[in-house]
Formats: sequence, structure tokens, C-alpha cells
Amino acid sequence: MNPEAEQAKDRGNDAVKRKEFGEAAQHYSTAINLDGSQSTYYSNRALAYIQLNKFADALKDSEK
Repeated sequence: MNPEAEQAKDRGNDAVKRKEFGEAAQHYSTAINLDGSQSTYYSNRALAYIQLNKFADALKDSEK
């Protein structure tokens, strides 16, 4: 597990708590770019996309 990716995920989680879903999706994307092997990053980003009504993007992440 990449520590930088985990930090990006944590920033995304904080953004979700504030209901800043666009920001959260960006942080989860950063985590994915740093370590694409962690399914949690994709599912977290899918949650953010659902809140943004980006259902097609959420579905793509859910299939990873």
C-alpha cells in the first residue's frame, strides 16, 4: 500500500464528510493514480460520483 495514496484517500474521506463530493472525487483519483490496485479507492470515488449524479462514471469504477 502506497502511503501517499492513503493520504489522498484520507483527504477524500474528509471531503465527503463535508459533502464536497467534487473535491473528494479528485482526491480519490489521485489515490488511484498513485496506486490503482486498491479497490477501496474506486468504490470511494464511485460514491462521490453518485452524489454528483455521474452515474456512468460510478458504474465504471464499480466494475474495477
